Amino acid sequence: MGYIRHWSYLRSRPEPLRQASLLLMLAGAVGNAEAILETLRAHESESRGEWRDGIRQLRSLLEHGHSISSALSLIDGFLPPATIAAIAVAEGGGGLAEVLVDESQRLTARLQDFGGKEEPAASLVVWSGVLLTVFCGVCIFTGVDLATKAQAIFQGFGLEIPPLSRAAFALLDSFSVLLPLLVLPVTGVIVWASILIWKNCARQNRLGYFPLFGYWPRYWTPTILRLLGIGMATGSTLPRVLNSAILMLPAGANGNESSGGA
Repeated sequence: MGYIRHWSYLRSRPEPLRQASLLLMLAGAVGNAEAILETLRAHESESRGEWRDGIRQLRSLLEHGHSISSALSLIDGFLPPATIAAIAVAEGGGGLAEVLVDESQRLTARLQDFGGKEEPAASLVVWSGVLLTVFCGVCIFTGVDLATKAQAIFQGFGLEIPPLSRAAFALLDSFSVLLPLLVLPVTGVIVWASILIWKNCARQNRLGYFPLFGYWPRYWTPTILRLLGIGMATGSTLPRVLNSAILMLPAGANGNESSGGA
């Protein structure tokens, strides 16, 4: 689904290449608040569209005293949650510049194999649904069209229609009556499903994970372990690491875990 990334790039929307470039810019200015603001002003002047609006919001939030991770978390869909959590962990200790560079490299690696392990699974689900829909539509349309011809052939030869074929013809006859009435609802469902799939894939492009997978708690285990490793390397406290991980998780996963623990 790399075409979605190219579409996002042409429309000046958040995507891995721009996100990685921004992290590298911030890494070069870490430790000097004025240098960070000047870097963002320069980047804002050469950007456009939704990405420029996000840079403007980030600069404004930093000017009002927010930390980098706090400012990034307030801009919806600007950077992947796992990246923001890693930045938040590093801010509690040291080595923020190294973490920013490492996260930039991770985002750049997604460009080589966009979507990671989630993309084949998502593509399999999408194309399986498309093929199943087309197959069922062709079978029904062909069956309705051939049902009357098959009955005429049986009657022309004076043969008795078998019970199973008679039941199939009756079912297809009912479909022939309902088929014109189903055109509009089925078209609406297909359009709605296409829009939903497109939005989920576009959100995967921004956030780095397929949204439906994010509500599976075990999906986040590798990322949480990586945050613990960053916390140990940067000298951050365990409560800060855990708070950053909690803020990273989708609300549904947090709620499910809390209710399960209760």
